Amino acid sequence: MSEEKWKCMDIHAESYEQLNLLVTEIAGLMKQSKKEGHLQRYFFNKYTNEKKKEYFLKVGLVNSNEKTLFDLDKLSKQHQVRVVPYDCEMWEVDGVPIDSIKCVSCELFETTTEAFQKKPTLNQLGYLLHFLMNQLGLGYENELKLYKSLEQCIEQQLKGNHS
Repeated sequence: MSEEKWKCMDIHAESYEQLNLLVTEIAGLMKQSKKEGHLQRYFFNKYTNEKKKEYFLKVGLVNSNEKTLFDLDKLSKQHQVRVVPYDCEMWEVDGVPIDSIKCVSCELFETTTEAFQKKPTLNQLGYLLHFLMNQLGLGYENELKLYKSLEQCIEQQLKGNHS
């Protein structure tokens, strides 16, 4: 397997509405770039802070070529948003870099949005996670530990005013 070349950036929007539009367009662009072989993997995560009027995406690209970078730059200029490169996050969770986990999450995002044809409900997502845990061979006790751990992490994030 060849070495992965990562590029990460924050893409700052002016409003929550613009951020949501960027999510839709960037997700489409990344999916198409991946399909055409211009990008191996990617992630994006949306961050908002209403109190500070901060709205941005963290975007990570793995083994992207010039076409993907050009298209992303063109999209950013079209929406007149600020793009700030940053060092990708490679700290590990049980031996796997966090940005790699974010890429797997985006693969689940692609599959889920295609299957549901819209944003799934909280109940649908709950069952999706439940059955995924089952298929991974984890029992109810581990599933409950996961949810408790997630609750603690989310509470910490909320104290930092990020969503």
